[in-house]
Amino acid sequence: PPQSRPANGHPAKDGTELRAFADRRLHDRSRIELLRVPAGAFLFGAAGPEPGREAAQRSLHLGEYWIGRGPVTNAQFARFVEATDYRTTAEEMGFARVWAGGRWLDVERAYWRRPQGPRSHIDDRLHHPVVAVSWYDAHAYCEWAGLRLPGEKEWEKAARGTDGRLYPWGNARPGPRLANFAMHTGTTTAVGQFSPAGDSPFGLTDAAGNVWEWTASSAEGGEDSQTRIARGGAWPSDERNLRVTWRAQVDPALRFDTVGFRVFARPGDAGL
Repeated sequence: PPQSRPANGHPAKDGTELRAFADRRLHDRSRIELLRVPAGAFLFGAAGPEPGREAAQRSLHLGEYWIGRGPVTNAQFARFVEATDYRTTAEEMGFARVWAGGRWLDVERAYWRRPQGPRSHIDDRLHHPVVAVSWYDAHAYCEWAGLRLPGEKEWEKAARGTDGRLYPWGNARPGPRLANFAMHTGTTTAVGQFSPAGDSPFGLTDAAGNVWEWTASSAEGGEDSQTRIARGGAWPSDERNLRVTWRAQVDPALRFDTVGFRVFARPGDAGL
């Protein structure tokens, strides 16, 4: 983003960009822009939650942390693969799941570089979120970068701010100016395309729509669980999935052309 924009995504005035720099960092190894989320309380969960899909609303206090401004892109993931010769779960298993014609297909030889199969490519999507990556792939990227996956509580605070809003931008219903959802584009869009209108109060972009995002949290609350929580909704998702409180429970070994991830760090982590 232009260096004259502070963390909340709105144009800086009267030198406020200098203050904003304290809340933004470019991580050395990954070259990802990180935003600071200050310590404090926020509203987590939904009032009148939908059982199994949302947590009951309560106030939580979290310490300071840093989180990726947007999901990890194809270009950023490519740097990791080139540095490590890493092979993703989809490459090892020989297929990924693709949303096509209103249903899921297991497409052979689909993986992050060819997310819809052998005839697709990412040459013109280098700044789109990486997809067709399992939770294990996202975790491996974070280990290489010296970063982490956010827990769902950290993800939610960064995506909604502290006022209990329904979506990153507020309580207004999603629309094509705010997010990539409901098959408006039929695929992913470049990270930041809906900024600043669709940004969260802390400056996150693409926190609603575009791709679901893996978190470090498990559905049962235990680190050894075989189900992980994904947040945010994706390009085929309906409005309900875009709510900042909505939770998807996903097998960590699965890989879809609708799921990516963003990174997270605590003060004192390497590179901060």
